[in-house]
Amino acid sequence: MKLEEAYLLEILGNHINGTESSLRMKNSSGVENNLFSKGNLQEDIDWDRLIELAQSHQVGAILYAQCRSFLPEQYAPQLVKQHAMSVSRFVRRKEMMRCLEDALNKEGIEYLLVKGPEVAACYPTSFLRTMGDIDIVVHGCDKEKGHRMLLDMGFYIVKIEDREWVYGIGDLHVELHDHLFYEQVVNDPALMAFSDQVWAYTAAGEPGSTRRILDWNYHFVFLVAHLKEHFLADGVGIRQFMDLVIVSNTQKLDFGWIYVELEKLGLLDFGRKCRGLCASWFGVPVPVGEPLSSQICEEVADYVMSNGVFGFQNEENTVRNRINQNGRWKALLLTVFPSYGELCQYDQYSFVRGKPWLLPATWVYRIFYGLRHGKATLAKQMAGAMVSDQVLEKRKQLLEK
Repeated sequence: MKLEEAYLLEILGNHINGTESSLRMKNSSGVENNLFSKGNLQEDIDWDRLIELAQSHQVGAILYAQCRSFLPEQYAPQLVKQHAMSVSRFVRRKEMMRCLEDALNKEGIEYLLVKGPEVAACYPTSFLRTMGDIDIVVHGCDKEKGHRMLLDMGFYIVKIEDREWVYGIGDLHVELHDHLFYEQVVNDPALMAFSDQVWAYTAAGEPGSTRRILDWNYHFVFLVAHLKEHFLADGVGIRQFMDLVIVSNTQKLDFGWIYVELEKLGLLDFGRKCRGLCASWFGVPVPVGEPLSSQICEEVADYVMSNGVFGFQNEENTVRNRINQNGRWKALLLTVFPSYGELCQYDQYSFVRGKPWLLPATWVYRIFYGLRHGKATLAKQMAGAMVSDQVLEKRKQLLEK
């Protein structure tokens, strides 16, 4: 593991534990780390790489909050902007949620929230926990009604393909679900049965609201299951592991019940390893966590850090996800001509958001941009479409160590 990856993990651990960061690194035993030769992070750290890494995992605002007192001044404007953007998105997302909740109540649609907005509320500073979208779960009979409601509110359609109903307004996205997992993706009867029980683990929200509140024990099991699906398929970032720690630290969880449910799902070993990784990376005590060697922790950290927050930074993930959804040859075609929904997720193609008619022009722009800047990347993705099964096997072996 490189210095910047190790230092970012320590900074995130400081944030989780409510401690200050400094220009000295310490390992889990409190002993100063010798990863740097000059004994001074100010001289050894590649701040450009550290900031790029933090931004790829959408933790740039946390990096600034933890390091602002000793941040080299030439990097301050970049991270101040990141911090301000996080505050802005938080305010706009909160207002959007208020409007969504009013509309859902008015339509009489029972719903619950999972992942991002619920987990963010557990963080020491909620606006520092960014999110790509807001996941809203409704009953299957209400999904079409929710679709019409969102369009009436001014949302544009990002993607409606089988299970994925994604909507946008500006740069904010909403995903509308009627299941936590979908059979065509997980192909796991036990996980589907667990998903079907979700409403039984909810409680009523505020009086007059149609919102249901998901039990945190059930939610934690879901987060572990969701993390494994992404770990093996389209990639998982460091933030998803942080979420497990934050929820463990802030909620009164019944790990006896959680471990029984994880075992039913065949996820007990993975869940324990996740907690062991978190203990190593973030310096947190994890009861009943799986003790892991430093080598395994570093190998998994290298893979996770290479992904970025949603796996987009790792080309293997993008290609494998396309193959799973479309088959090998169609995936090869989509590598060259990505869908409108996929392009909307990248900032460099932000001009196409809400304007699907610009898709052909965006393809042309992407091809010319690739010819000028990224021929090797495109060629590597196309080659990857032919060998992607090896990727899954490699990740399974990593989990089994």
